[in-house]
Amino acid sequence: MRDVGGLADTTRRQRIHIIRRLLLERFGDGEIDPEKLDPAVVRRFVLGEGRCWSAGAVRVAGGTVGCYFKFRKMLGDAISLSTPVGVSRFFSTFC
Repeated sequence: MRDVGGLADTTRRQRIHIIRRLLLERFGDGEIDPEKLDPAVVRRFVLGEGRCWSAGAVRVAGGTVGCYFKFRKMLGDAISLSTPVGVSRFFSTFC
């Protein structure tokens, strides 16, 4: 993230924290398989359901998750970027 995106340390830490929360909520202590992330789970996470997230927090979470999917796709994972309506627009904003 630093070398390619030029992101500051605090931004990288924030994004790592967001992705860690998503993966822990979905997979817990089990094996992480990004290909098995259900779009409905991602949508609920990004939209902050059950949390009192501001519109800005939703936007940051959506952008972060979208960048993570693009990164995994570059690594060769079969990630489907067909995301639920209302989430995909956030993904294109941040990468």
